[in-house]
Amino acid sequence: MKPEFPTGAFHLGIDGLLVTEATVGREGAIQDLMFLTAEPKVKEFTAATTMNAVKQWKYQPTFRGGEAVEVVTPTTFELDL
Repeated sequence: MKPEFPTGAFHLGIDGLLVTEATVGREGAIQDLMFLTAEPKVKEFTAATTMNAVKQWKYQPTFRGGEAVEVVTPTTFELDL
């Protein structure tokens, strides 16, 4: 699921980057998600939408030594309206 950014951001000319960090569990589901950086107005308009979308993502499990492991991965979103 791709985050859908609010149309209000377009009308206000808000753009910029938003960076999250997700902890992906052994089965590939998001276990934890937090924002690392975002311009204040970008975060204000996109926080809930981005969090809801990313929490639904499913990754392929990461294996080390033949065993599934938990990993932390950053993701960058660009709001460019």
